[in-house]
Amino acid sequence: MNNDQIEKLSFKERFKSMKLSLKWIFKASPKITTIIFILSIIGGILVIVTPYIYKILIDYLTTLDITTTTTISFTIITILIVYVLTVWLRNYISELALLLRTTANFRIEKYVSSKLMKKISSLDLEHFEDSEFYNSLYKANQSLPQITSIYRHFIHILRYIVTIITILASLLIFDWRISLLVIIGSIPILFVSLKYANVNYSLFYGNSPVKREAKYYLELINSNKRAVKEIKLFSLRDTFLSKWNTLFKDIIKKQDSAVRKQTIRYFLAGLINVIFIFFSIILSINLYIRGEITIGSIVFLLALIFQFSNSLTMFFEIFGNLNKSASYIYSFVNVFNYKSKINNNSTKKIPKILSKGITFKNVFFRYPKSDEFVLKNINVTIKPGENIAIVGENGSGKTTFIKLLSRLYDVSDGEILIDNTNIKDYSLLEVHKNIGIIFQDFVQYEASVKENIKFGNVNRNNKYIHESAVSSGAYDFIKHFDKKYNAYLGKVISKDGKELSGGQWQKVALARAFFKDSQILILDEPTASIDAKAEYDLFKRFKNLTKGKTTILISHRFSTVRMADRIIVMDKGKIVEEGSHKQLMSKKGVYHKLFSLQAKGYNLK
Repeated sequence: MNNDQIEKLSFKERFKSMKLSLKWIFKASPKITTIIFILSIIGGILVIVTPYIYKILIDYLTTLDITTTTTISFTIITILIVYVLTVWLRNYISELALLLRTTANFRIEKYVSSKLMKKISSLDLEHFEDSEFYNSLYKANQSLPQITSIYRHFIHILRYIVTIITILASLLIFDWRISLLVIIGSIPILFVSLKYANVNYSLFYGNSPVKREAKYYLELINSNKRAVKEIKLFSLRDTFLSKWNTLFKDIIKKQDSAVRKQTIRYFLAGLINVIFIFFSIILSINLYIRGEITIGSIVFLLALIFQFSNSLTMFFEIFGNLNKSASYIYSFVNVFNYKSKINNNSTKKIPKILSKGITFKNVFFRYPKSDEFVLKNINVTIKPGENIAIVGENGSGKTTFIKLLSRLYDVSDGEILIDNTNIKDYSLLEVHKNIGIIFQDFVQYEASVKENIKFGNVNRNNKYIHESAVSSGAYDFIKHFDKKYNAYLGKVISKDGKELSGGQWQKVALARAFFKDSQILILDEPTASIDAKAEYDLFKRFKNLTKGKTTILISHRFSTVRMADRIIVMDKGKIVEEGSHKQLMSKKGVYHKLFSLQAKGYNLK
């Protein structure tokens, strides 16, 4: 999105952001926030006390006869004690509020992060395959510190509002024209501050895709251990650095232009403010000359004018910063506006033992924002306990078939039945509970071996962890670890973590799938990093270990595929063939062609 397309946030949108932020702030730390707000009000009132003490002291001193007064009177000492105590109280309140705010910040960060994680984890998979959603999510993650900024700004604004009202009431006692002058003089700063908020948001909004791309290259070089080898061997460092530098040059250029314009605006607004202060001082001095106020009052009045002008200026400046932070927080509003389309209201449970199996009936599917169907008129039944393999070239629809069965997506047309009941009529939790999947891009969790396996079913008894590790073959290397199942995997969090090979990680992932103990077990190319013989041996054992379960295997290796009870062949989103290895080979169709091409390399028969 270029800058011409960037829309500035309306006041209503900013208000919605502030409302959401304050709601989270109070829910995260209600007691501390209430105390801080009370302290801010007291602090705002105390601002006027110090100059008023000056007034009393000066007026008292001007009444003394210096020819007869030789010692400091009790009255002067009392005034000074009150002054010292007032200064101490103001400083104490300020420091106490700061300490409490620091304490509240951690609670707020925890609460908001938790809200964001819960929201993100509740959304459908389709959102995570949408670049617009990722831009909103990136902005929300980048804007997380702005929540505590809104907290800080709101506290300061509350204090300045109390200060401004208190000073304004005092100024009105002397002359309403003085109040009017300092108010008018500060208005240009308000508009400049609001303009600054819009400029900052426009830059932030417009640069988000660019920053996300720049961050990708930064992480690719700095923290992506998988990329290190290729970057070195293909000499890609300078190429990626050049891309990163080009992206940031564009961002810096836009920011420099915005800063130059804003500097001129602040200069002019400040100049106007000074001119109005000048006339308000002239008016105040004129009151003294006419004998309407005392010398102490003129000192008090001048202090109030400068304090009022300064407080109002700071109020507008912080209000502008609040608007800026609220603009950033609107990315949270965007993220929270995303809704899950997959209905999860049902409480119906899947039978503990399937009797009819799984049926795809006239299923069509196309991805959101796409007009092309990736699955077309799929009709197939998988019997309970059947061992199925799905083969086909890349892009034939194999993984999409699995995504629909696991209800990561809903069908565009047709229906999927589990035991003659539409999958949509079951609880989504039940569907996920009864289907165990290991995708080819499985997660390598930075956690202990035990946790890595237990993540398959956190509610299941730990006594099955060892059994699952043995079944997957992971125990063959786990047994050599000093801490066995308590050994930590990966070095991102723990410096003593174990580094596993790709094949070892896959065995841990398989152990996780076994530990889930689901009725339906799906393996989507999970053994791509191990050699053909190791995969063959693993799945030979896998087939024996999963007797009675419905299993679906997606693999490009026909040495493994041919062990299945039935093989489904997909091509361009359709099922073109199905049968046993022997039956399909005799048809001399798509399967025969794919198998023959691979057999030349592996000498398969």
